[in-house]
Amino acid sequence: MPDLNGLHVYSFLPAHARGVASPGIDPAVGCTLVLGALQWRRLHGPMRLYADREFATLIHELRLEWLYDGGIDTEVLASMPDTIRYDTFWMAPKIFAYGAARLPAAFLDVDLVVWRQIPDWQAYGLTVLHPEFNGRGGATVKCCG
Repeated sequence: MPDLNGLHVYSFLPAHARGVASPGIDPAVGCTLVLGALQWRRLHGPMRLYADREFATLIHELRLEWLYDGGIDTEVLASMPDTIRYDTFWMAPKIFAYGAARLPAAFLDVDLVVWRQIPDWQAYGLTVLHPEFNGRGGATVKCCG
C-alpha cells in the first residue's frame, strides 16, 4: 500500500479569540502529538503540519520540527482573513488547511494515536474515530468495519 500523508493542524487563534494570551501546549497533548506523529510515520507515511506562526515557533523551540518530515506550512493559516470569528468558528484553521492540502491525506487531531496500520484507506469515504468532547459527554465509537 502506498504512503498516505498524515496532517496535523494547530492554531492558537481560537484560544486568543477566547482571551487566552499565551496558550502554550498541554503536556499531555504534546506527548500524544509526538507519539501520534511517530506512529503515523511508522505505519503510513510522512507527517505534515499546518500551523500558525506562533505554534510553528513553539514546535521549533521544543525542537520537534523533525517530526514533520512532510514539512511545516505556516502560509496557509497566515492567509486566512482576519475577519473570522475564531471564538465561534474555531474549525476555520482546519478547513483552510483541508482546502490547501494535497489529497489523499489523513487529517489527524494532535491527540490521536493510530496504533495499527489501517489496511485499505480507500474503502472508507469518511472515518470517524470518536465524537469530539464538547462538555456534555462523549463516547468512543468504533470505526472501520
